[in-house]
Amino acid sequence: MNYKKIDIFSPLIFVVLVLIYMIFSEIAFKFQLKELTGININTIYIIFLGILFYLIGFLICRYVLKNREFTLKKDLIDGIFSEKIVLSCVFIGIFLQILNLLYLGGIPLFSGYLKAHAATRIWLFSYLIFLPSINIL
Repeated sequence: MNYKKIDIFSPLIFVVLVLIYMIFSEIAFKFQLKELTGININTIYIIFLGILFYLIGFLICRYVLKNREFTLKKDLIDGIFSEKIVLSCVFIGIFLQILNLLYLGGIPLFSGYLKAHAATRIWLFSYLIFLPSINIL
């Protein structure tokens, strides 16, 4: 087997890593390491169901990308994702995070109470704006 041709960022590697993690966690539960008591079988079913849907989505995307031809309208994309618009979205996300910190009354990293109350609607909205725009930028 040629290990140089293996793509370590393939979505299938994620599935293999989850399965390895599940095997190791099952071993830890069997030997009750650090007084672990085990998990409900429904949790395992949900994890495997999630892996199944993940694989189905991966296979559908691979099929569509292989058998279809896509064209991009470069002018439209350049207009939507211009630097000014994306940079303004980044600044709006940062401003909303600052507003959230002011609303909370402190930095959630330093207080357990603030950590419990940090996930507000402002926080969610700011990350929905900030993360995609910083990746596009």
